[in-house]
Parts: sequence; C-alpha cells; structure tokens
Amino acid sequence: MVVGQHTTCRYVPTLRGKAGELEALARLSPLAKNCTVPVIDIPKPPNLNALETPVRIAEKITAIREIWGTAQDLYIDLSRYGLGETPDGQLHPVTTTFEVARQCRLRALPVCGTTLTRGPGTEYLDAVSNIAKLDGRGLAIRLIAFELVSPESTVKELLATIELLGVGPGDCDIILDFEALDRLPANLLQKDLAVSTISDALDALKGLQCRSMTISGSSIPERVGKRYDAAPLKTRRLELEIWKEIQERNRTQNIGFGDYGIVYAFQSDGGAPVQPPCRIRISTENGHILYRSPPNSYRSLRNRVRRDDVLQKLPDCWGRRNISGQGSGFTGVGNATNWVSWDTNLHLEGTARIVRRISRRNEAEELAARELDRWPWLQTELGIAEDT
Repeated sequence: MVVGQHTTCRYVPTLRGKAGELEALARLSPLAKNCTVPVIDIPKPPNLNALETPVRIAEKITAIREIWGTAQDLYIDLSRYGLGETPDGQLHPVTTTFEVARQCRLRALPVCGTTLTRGPGTEYLDAVSNIAKLDGRGLAIRLIAFELVSPESTVKELLATIELLGVGPGDCDIILDFEALDRLPANLLQKDLAVSTISDALDALKGLQCRSMTISGSSIPERVGKRYDAAPLKTRRLELEIWKEIQERNRTQNIGFGDYGIVYAFQSDGGAPVQPPCRIRISTENGHILYRSPPNSYRSLRNRVRRDDVLQKLPDCWGRRNISGQGSGFTGVGNATNWVSWDTNLHLEGTARIVRRISRRNEAEELAARELDRWPWLQTELGIAEDT
C-alpha cells in the first residue's frame, strides 16, 4: 500500500500509541489493515527526564514494529514534544524516533504542523525536513481548525511551511484536522457550515497538487457523567457525516477520512495509574454509543451491551468477540487496557469498512475487497478452522 494519490481508500485514525491501541492495531483483519494508515502520536510520560527520552522512544518504536510490521505505511507524530526538548549535544526527539524507525525498517512518514502549531522557531520542522530528505517517502502536515477559516491564509501558511520543509507539495499528505468537535465555535458544529468551510479550504488547496487530503476530527466527548449509568450516551458522528458529504461533492478527488478512535482527541498522557469508570464505546455509521457503569462492574455492563442489537450488526472481529465475552481463550473481564483494545479494534474494523464502501470507485476494487475479506486471520480468537 502506498500513501497518497495511489490509494483510493484511506482511513487515517490518530492513536496515542498506548498499549491498548497498539493491541487493537495488531488484531486488524487484512481488509481493515489494507486501507488503514494510522497516525501514531507518541505519548510523552509526565516528568520524563530529557536523558530518558531516547530510551522511551526506542521502546515505543520497537513495540510499533511488532504490531504493525514493515510492509505498510504509517505516520508517526510527536505533537507532545515541544520546544526545548533537546538538551545540548542530543538529537531532537523526532530525529531519534526516525533513526530507530529506520533501524526497525518501518515504512514511517513524519507528521508536523505549521510554525503556528509546532513553533516557536523551526526546530521541529527542521528535524522533519531532514527525515523527509533522508527517507524519500514524503511527510504529512496537519492543519487544525483555526488555520482553515480563511482559504487565503490557509494556502499562505501551508506554502510557507512547505518552503521551510524543503519539499514539494507532491510529497505532502495534508490532514485537515478539526480535533475535538465539541471545542469548536458553535457555527462550525452546524454541518452545512462545517462542510462549506472545509470545501472552501479544499478548493483553495487543490491548486497546490499535494499528494493527498484527509479530513479528520472526533465527536467522542471528554467525559461521560454518572447520569449515563442507566442508559448509554448517544452522540452524532459529525466528523463522518461531514466527510461523507465532502466525498459526494468531490467525485473526482478521493478524500481520506480520519478520527481519533474511541478516545477523546485531547486525551492526557496522565500521571499516576487511575481506575477509569467502566465504559464500552461502540461506533456505528450514524454515531457513537457510550456505555458507562461504576467501577468493578464490567461483567454486568458487558452482558447488557451483548443484548443490544447494535453490537450484533457490527463486523465480526476480535474486538466484538471480546466485548461480548466470546473471545476464544479469554474468560476474565479484563482491565482498562483490554477494554480500550477491544473497543478500538471494533471501531477500526467498522470504520475501515465504511470508508472502503464509500470510497470505492470501480468493480475491480470491490472484488479485491471481497477477496481480502475472505483471508483468514486470528483463527484461534475468531473460532475459524485453519485451512488444510
């Protein structure tokens, strides 16, 4: 799979790269993995000594290689690592990350923003520029909501960033990222106005002939209150609604879709271990259903969700089997990391299929997708007999 203009179906989830999310990626079916290009935004542990940073990064990149392999592309971001992260005589964390990724033979592309979001100064962009020149695979530039309100200023800022990076527009994958939608001004939460804003930005950027465009955002709320212990919180999946309409309007240009999995877009890396409220997060094409319960009651919550018709209509995958308590070889209720991995896996599997269905352009692609869907994977967990 090649990122960008050669890819007709592109799902770009931004994940924090924590243990549960990496497990979810490792368990993807061939069909889902084939159209998924994840952004792994490397976590930054609190109170991390700068001298420990290279060791932590190397551990994370090695873990990513184990779960993703070396055959398909992925993006790596370090948005949490800002100015002043590099002690005298040491490499910038982004440079360290890609030195390790190169040794692991990952097909990794760096992600950066403009100087407005990755500054002050050009330390971050300089590191990404050197990586792109060395690896020759290009890079991704993330533009966030406030940078998209004026098409003229969007183009101006993007051109200035591309010039600083020393690459051509054809080497750049652009991610138009609205991040947490519930933090946006009220007018952008209206679908028609959001579609208009994004369409204007896309029209303005079209002349640059960048390699690819992706629309990203998340309507997963920051918190689910105790009042939802009895009945789930249901939210619109506004980011997907917007993308679907943009796709309908841009029949000649394939636009990728991105989100933040099943976690809040601004999730903190946290400090001391915490016991979060038990929660099961299920994403459908129309919205998110967030089930909550008091701690230590995941088993009863899972039984309640298992009786819900919504779960049964979603793809039969590793995540769904474990949420419903039917995963082969697993009899316990798990912990917070398990719950995140199950929910995330189901979310990725379902979303990849939605993106593939809406993005597909011809019968040959549909036949290829059907063939991929027949490939066996994780036979033990899914109860599928090995071919003999």
